[in-house]
Amino acid sequence: MITSRADYGGGPQHILKLIQNLPSDFSIFIASPKEEPYYSKFSEVIGENNLINIPHRKFQDKAVIRLIYFCVKNKIDLIHSHGKGAGIYSRIISALTNTKCIHTFHGIHIPRESTLSKQLYFLIERILSIFTNRAIAVSNGERETVELLRLVPKNKLSVIENGVDFPEQINSDYNYKKPFRIVSVTRFDYSKNTELVIQIADELYERGLLQDFEFHLIGSGESENMIKNEITKRKYNSHFVFHGFQEDVSPFYKMAFVYLSTSRWEGLPLALLEAMSFGVPVIATNVRGNKDAVIHNLTGFLYEESRISKSVEYLLQLKQKKDLWLSQSIASRERVKNNFTVKRMAELTEKLYFSIHD
Repeated sequence: MITSRADYGGGPQHILKLIQNLPSDFSIFIASPKEEPYYSKFSEVIGENNLINIPHRKFQDKAVIRLIYFCVKNKIDLIHSHGKGAGIYSRIISALTNTKCIHTFHGIHIPRESTLSKQLYFLIERILSIFTNRAIAVSNGERETVELLRLVPKNKLSVIENGVDFPEQINSDYNYKKPFRIVSVTRFDYSKNTELVIQIADELYERGLLQDFEFHLIGSGESENMIKNEITKRKYNSHFVFHGFQEDVSPFYKMAFVYLSTSRWEGLPLALLEAMSFGVPVIATNVRGNKDAVIHNLTGFLYEESRISKSVEYLLQLKQKKDLWLSQSIASRERVKNNFTVKRMAELTEKLYFSIHD
């Protein structure tokens, strides 16, 4: 398996859960940057000797040469890349070694800079698809995007939804109390659009209701300081808690009233699924990935990014109607249990491996 990042993120977490749940008769090797926390986690599962270090989100010719040698030395039967950067390495190595290759898209991030950049990205992906035996979309929404952009032929594309561990017992009634805690796991970047929480807080303040809520933001990133400064400027500090990166996010789901997503796009967000598995209703932007997980009015609510007032109205509905909150809590857990477990994800991936290898 190849990933161009091993820091905090859904892609490395996806790989970790996959290698922990694939059958023991697989010999698994991983190429990833030597960064924490996931390089050490990978090592704990497969051993240091089965790991090879590659640059973080950077293509290097010499890394290709080292990977080719690594694959030949270890008699690799199948290469499975995760994410755009890793996909460049995997398809080049596949072409040069005639090793079969699977590529998983983890959110289609289209370049914003210029039309030329976009067209170049599309062209590279289409060329690389020639050397791809199968591609995986982690949600139906992502599948539709891949097909729309013609990144791989339809007959090479499969959908295997992201999966999370399912907690068997929860105490959901504990979450329904003041202050109503709004939890969001984020990277504080353009895609996660975290600054939207400021506008949501503004509207709650204007309605005289901000004192009933508490925002808990988990993660870090480029816009974190800007958001903190805006919170301080507005004197909202007592309503916001910044937790930074957390090794274990489950304690936050156990205390959450709702899970909030402000993303501009997603693949199929693991944090959102994890929150649902703990019975947390979700209020999320109506974008690819989010709408693959959330059923509007059943497991939570979807809102348009341009209509902040709707997200606030949904917050207030859940605050005022405990029976609605409880029904969405139950429905969220059932949806994850039936559709988005790690066990299901690993079983479908295993079947795909054998279908290609045979």
